[in-house]
Amino acid sequence: MKKKRSVIYPKLKNALKEWGGRLPVAIVFPEKESLAFSTLGWQRIYKELSEEDDFVVESFYGQGRKEDLFSVENNTPLSSFPIICFSLNFELDILPFLKFLRQLNLPLKSEARGEDFPLIIGGGPLCFLNPYPFLGTLDFAFVGEGEEKFVQLLKSLKDTYLTQGSKQDLLNVALKSPYVLTLDKKAKRAICVQDRFSPSYSLFISSRSAFPDTLLLEINRGCLYGCRFCAAGFIYRPFREIRVEEAKKIVEDIKPRKVGLVGTALTDWPYLKEFLFWLQDKKIKFSLSSLRVNSLDFEFLYFLRKTGTRSITLAVEGISKKIRKSINKKFSEKKFLEVVEHISRLQFNNLKLYFILGFPQETEEDFLELEDFFSKIEEARARGKEKRKKGLDLISVSVSFLVPKPWTPLQWIELLKEGELEKRAKRFKQIIGKFPRTKVSLENPLLSRIQGILARGDEKLFFFLEEALKTNSWVRAYKNCREKLDPYTREKGLQTSFPWEHIDMGVNKAYLYKEYLDFKRGKQSPKCLKGCEPCARCGLKKFYKEEELDENHL
Repeated sequence: MKKKRSVIYPKLKNALKEWGGRLPVAIVFPEKESLAFSTLGWQRIYKELSEEDDFVVESFYGQGRKEDLFSVENNTPLSSFPIICFSLNFELDILPFLKFLRQLNLPLKSEARGEDFPLIIGGGPLCFLNPYPFLGTLDFAFVGEGEEKFVQLLKSLKDTYLTQGSKQDLLNVALKSPYVLTLDKKAKRAICVQDRFSPSYSLFISSRSAFPDTLLLEINRGCLYGCRFCAAGFIYRPFREIRVEEAKKIVEDIKPRKVGLVGTALTDWPYLKEFLFWLQDKKIKFSLSSLRVNSLDFEFLYFLRKTGTRSITLAVEGISKKIRKSINKKFSEKKFLEVVEHISRLQFNNLKLYFILGFPQETEEDFLELEDFFSKIEEARARGKEKRKKGLDLISVSVSFLVPKPWTPLQWIELLKEGELEKRAKRFKQIIGKFPRTKVSLENPLLSRIQGILARGDEKLFFFLEEALKTNSWVRAYKNCREKLDPYTREKGLQTSFPWEHIDMGVNKAYLYKEYLDFKRGKQSPKCLKGCEPCARCGLKKFYKEEELDENHL
């Protein structure tokens, strides 16, 4: 059954290409279409390959059902492609990925797949965080940002493919790349240096997207603030941002009705107000992802409300000052309450707040401080409303649970048991229940614990993946394997050798461990500077310089 997109980026003529003389490549996003349309990484690779005459590229998405085995563009069977690339973004993507392999009747382990089978490649954030639990299912993983280096890698495979080279010949060519990772080969992270950095954006604008009928546009990559739980702040170093002229050109080319700005630090982009005013002049709607409190003022909030924004999203993260300090969250409670007052005065419909639970040092004292914090929010909301009939309608609180990620200072931390997480979730809900027009939604604590296990797993964890595939459920697999999974939940020490250390991320282990000790001490660190030249704290300066030299020899 063919699935149709609402809009296809007009410059792509990919569907009209003949296969002869070209390398056919399938890109598979193993999740539902709403997430496929709202994920920019695979779309960027699709764009780069489509614009090269050397390739025919077609896309697939879904959760590994039979109907997902036919391309969106031409209904081409996935089994027809000699190269199949999977975009893997989060730990729970592993199960639908395995379902695709099973539907294709492929042996799960790459070592059992001979010359008659396609080349299976993994890419995406999960492949440079820690692909080791599933790395044995791939012929190789591409590590890092793929918009340049991955395309170059596939170009190097084209001539071998067109001269009837074997699958092993293709592998031998690929293994020469420093960005290719296997169980027997180390790799370094591919990065796009600032001089060559350009934004990713939506190629496919659909009413069925998680962000309906919206052009998503990447404003910056990486983050300067170094929150200790956040992988994006470490695996995408150094921080890079686009020029306003680039943003305007993309919008002018595509002519969307709405633009959604994507980035970890939108309000740090020096051109934000200029760009939003420009969108307003063009009568193009816009939306913003989570904003930083310290960068908001009444004037900017007034502009947002005047231009139709009805909801503001703010990330508080920790439930108390102590926790926020430990996780290195730069947050002024005084400034936050001023912003809440402004939001109420301007009569926004909704204020969305994000919190994270599951840090070992959370105590009842922290929950009491949380209750006091929400009391202050109510007071700020009332001050903003004054004598108006209407102020801030609703506060929506979303709570996730800590999933310790590789390449962050919290990669050493203990994973709390699901019973303890449920207890803290119940306490959080109890507090929020005291406040009118405030609602709370919580993630599943057991699924969060499972993600934490997968995030820090190694190749020996493959038994758990097989059990999940067998039972078609992470939860059932967890219950069947609970005791065997316990070693993956314990606190680790500096001497622990993690499997992902075979990847050169550019951020050194000693720096991360110092940050972990500061987390335990409740000590904050300064944010990154723009550009690595003035700073050598994390080790990236040398790595980045080497990458710039490599770029100069392209």
